[in-house]
Amino acid sequence: MTLTRKKLGPVLGLGLSLSLLAACSGGSASNDAAQSPSSSVTASADSSSSSSTSTDDTEDRLPGSVDSSPASSEEEDHSGESLAQQWARKRNRASGQDSNVNAESDASSDSSGRRRAQGDSELSAGRTPENTRENGSGQQRPAFEVTPDTALAHGESDAPIPPAQDPSNGPGPFPGNVVAQPAEPKPAQPKPHPTPEKPGDGTGKPAPKPHKPGKPSNPAPEPGSPKPGKPGNSHNSGTVTIAAFDEEGYNSALASWKRDRDEARSEAERSNRALDDARRTVEAARDKADASQRRYEEEKAKLDELVAAMPGTGDLAQKRDLAAKLKVEAQKAAADVETAEKKVTDAEKKKQDADRKLEQATKQLEVLSDKRDNIAIQSNLEFAQLNSEDQLRALSDALAERVNNYRVKNGLNELVYAPVFNDKAADWSTTMATSKDFTHSNRDEEGYSSENIVAATCSTEMETVDECADALFEQWQKSDDQNKNMLDETFSHAGMGLAKGDDGQVYGTNMFFIKDDVHEANSTTVVPKSKGMPENLDGEYVPEGAIAVTGGTKLAHTVDDRNTAAYDKWEGGKDGLDYTKGVRRGVDKRISELEEAPRVDELKNLDSDISEAQAKVDAAQAEADQSNQDLEDAKRAKGDADIRKTESEDASSKAQADLAEAEAAAPEADTARKQQQAKVDNQSKIVGEAESNAARDNKAASDAENELNEAQAKADDAKAEQQRVEAQEPTKKDYTTTIEVPAE
Repeated sequence: MTLTRKKLGPVLGLGLSLSLLAACSGGSASNDAAQSPSSSVTASADSSSSSSTSTDDTEDRLPGSVDSSPASSEEEDHSGESLAQQWARKRNRASGQDSNVNAESDASSDSSGRRRAQGDSELSAGRTPENTRENGSGQQRPAFEVTPDTALAHGESDAPIPPAQDPSNGPGPFPGNVVAQPAEPKPAQPKPHPTPEKPGDGTGKPAPKPHKPGKPSNPAPEPGSPKPGKPGNSHNSGTVTIAAFDEEGYNSALASWKRDRDEARSEAERSNRALDDARRTVEAARDKADASQRRYEEEKAKLDELVAAMPGTGDLAQKRDLAAKLKVEAQKAAADVETAEKKVTDAEKKKQDADRKLEQATKQLEVLSDKRDNIAIQSNLEFAQLNSEDQLRALSDALAERVNNYRVKNGLNELVYAPVFNDKAADWSTTMATSKDFTHSNRDEEGYSSENIVAATCSTEMETVDECADALFEQWQKSDDQNKNMLDETFSHAGMGLAKGDDGQVYGTNMFFIKDDVHEANSTTVVPKSKGMPENLDGEYVPEGAIAVTGGTKLAHTVDDRNTAAYDKWEGGKDGLDYTKGVRRGVDKRISELEEAPRVDELKNLDSDISEAQAKVDAAQAEADQSNQDLEDAKRAKGDADIRKTESEDASSKAQADLAEAEAAAPEADTARKQQQAKVDNQSKIVGEAESNAARDNKAASDAENELNEAQAKADDAKAEQQRVEAQEPTKKDYTTTIEVPAE
C-alpha cells in the first residue's frame, strides 16, 4: 500500500526519536525495547509486527536475498526501528552487509543529528562518488543512496519530513519543527510476501505524481478490504512508496548553476558593452571618412576650375592658322563670284537664242495654219456640195480615222474598213434613229464579233461637222467596254455607219470583225473568225484624209492605261495580225470625188507640215523655258556667292585684327600662364593629400565595420550561452528518488 506523508510522518518520527534516544543513552534502542516490552511501541504500519519470527524462508527476506542470521534463541530485537529503517536494514543484509543494524541506525542517527546541528535537513543523503547519473538538464550529479537516514514516505509534498524531538535537549521541539506523535498500535496481521522491486526503482527517476486531494482516481474501498495501490501502479496493496531527497547534491548543483549563470550574464554584459563601443567607433569612423571625401571633392573642384582658367599655350598659333584660313576662303569666295557672273552671262545668251528660235517656229506655224485654213474653206465648199448620204459617209470615215489613230497611239494595228461592213453599220444606225430604240443589233444575223453604238446631239453642218465626229468618238472612249473594243488586238476589220434622226440625234454603229482564227501561242485557245466575214472583200481601205475633208484635225490621243494588248501571246505576233498591208488608204470609194480633189492631198501635206512646225514650236518653247530657268539659277547663285564673299572678307578682317592683338599680348599671356600653372601644381598636391586621407579614412571605417560585425557575433553568442545556462537550472525533482518497498 502507499502511505502518504500525513500517515507515515508519526511512524518515522517515533522511529527516529527512539534512534536519537538510544544514541544519547549509549545503548541500543532495540535492546532497551526488548528489555522493556511494556514501554515499547511498534512504529510499523505493516499488517504484522516486525519482531515476530517465522520458519518460512521467505518471510523475512527480500527477493534474491540470503538469510544470514543464525538460528538462535537470542535473536536481535528491531521493534524500535521505523518502517524505512527496517526496509534499508533488510536491503543491506540482502546485499551481503551483515553488520549490526542497530549500530548502523545509531551511527546514522548520530550523523543525521550532527548534520541537523549544522543547519542541514534530516533528509540530506550520502553519495557514492563512483556512481553518478544525469539530472533533468543533462548535467552529471552524484548518485544518491537510500538509507534508513534518508528514507521517507512519498506523500503529497516533496518537502522533507520534520525531524522528531531530541530527548537530550529536553521536552521542547527543535526550532521550526513539530514533535511527531507515535501512531496507535494496530492488531497483528499476517505478513505479506515481499514484492519484487519495480524495474527502474532506485534509479533517481521521479515517481508518478500523486493525485490531488479530493480527486481520487479509484472508488472508495469497501470496509475491511485492503487499500488499493496507486493508480497506474502494478504493485498490490502490500507495498509502500519511499521517496528520498538529495538536498546536499541539489544545493551543490544549484550553487554551481548560479555561478555559471552569473558568469554567463557577466560575459553577455561585457559583449554588449563591447558592441556599443564598436558601434560608436563605426559611427565616428564613417563621419570622418565622409568628411574626408567631401574635402577631396571640394579640392578637386578647385583644381578643375584652375585648369579651366589656364590660358591656352596654342592661342597665338591657332589665331595665325585661323587668319590664314579665312583669307583663303575670302579669295575663293571672290573667285566664285566671278564664276557666277560668267554663268549669268551665258544663261542670258542662251535665253536670247531660245527666244529667237521660238519666235521663228511660231511664225512658221502661223503661216502653215493660215494656208490650211484657206484650203479648208475651199474643201468645206466641196463637202457642202455632197448629198446628205455622202456627207454621212464622209463623217463616218472621219470617225473611223479617229479610231485608227487611237489604236496606233496605243501600239495596235489599224483596222481595215469595207463598204459592205459600212452599209451594215449604217443600216443599224438608221434603225435606231427611226425607232428611237438605243440597243445593239443581232450578232448572229450580222455576223460580227463585237459592236459599239453611240448617240449624240450634234450638227452635221459644215461649220461643226468636225466637232460632231469628236463628240461621238469621246463617248466611246469614256466607256470601259466600248473603249476595250476599240483597243482589241484580235480585231482586223470593221464597219462604220451614221444616221441622223428627226430629233436631232446622230446615231452611230461600229462593228468589229475577225478575218481568220486567232490562235494563242503554246495553247489550244482559239478566237474564232467572225461569222459574217466573207471570203473576198471588195473595196477594202484604210480610212485617211476624211478628217481633213471635214475640216477637223487629228486628235492628239495619248496611250490609254486601260490597254491590255499583248501581241506576244498570239501566234504570229503583231505582224501576223496586221491586215493593212497592200490595202488602199483613203475614203470610201463611193465618195471618191473627195479623193480626186487636189485640195485633199494638199491638206494632208499641210497637216504634216503643221505638225512638224508645232513640234518645233514646242521644242523652242521648252528650250526657252529651260534657258530662262538657267538664267534665274545663275543669278541666284551669283547672289549667294556675293553674300559668301562679303562674309568671308569680314571674317578674314576680324581674324587678322585678333591675330595682331594676340601677337601684341603674347609676352603678358605667357607670364599669366606660368602663374596659373604654379597654382595648378600646388592644388594638385592638395588634391593628392585629400585623396590619400579619404582612402585611409574609408579603410578605417571599413575595418571598424568588420570589428562591429565581430562584436555583434560575440554578443549574439554570449546571449545564446546565457539563455542556454539559464535553461539548465536544476530542480528539486531532479534530486528526489522514489522506491516502492514491501509493507511489513
